[in-house]
Amino acid sequence: MPDPLAAAVRHHQDGRVKEAEALYRQVLAEQPDNPEALHLLGVLLLQRGEARAAPNSHAQLSPGYPRDLPGVDGTMARLWRGANPRTAGAGALR
Repeated sequence: MPDPLAAAVRHHQDGRVKEAEALYRQVLAEQPDNPEALHLLGVLLLQRGEARAAPNSHAQLSPGYPRDLPGVDGTMARLWRGANPRTAGAGALR
């Protein structure tokens, strides 16, 4: 049986975002805490301009997600800013 996460990544890389999203969500239905699927679904939603939809998945990463996944921290920051436009600059002022 093919690995749905690997297939999702291939679809995502090839620009087939609907197929990729469906597979990321399939993985998450079976493994709700899968950090790679959560991250990549967040990336996909961010790329589509749906940052407000993505934090629900990325919020699950914050307690103990693996910090060695490439790009996770930056993606989480962009998603947070996209979902919280009024407070996006507040962190820079601290």
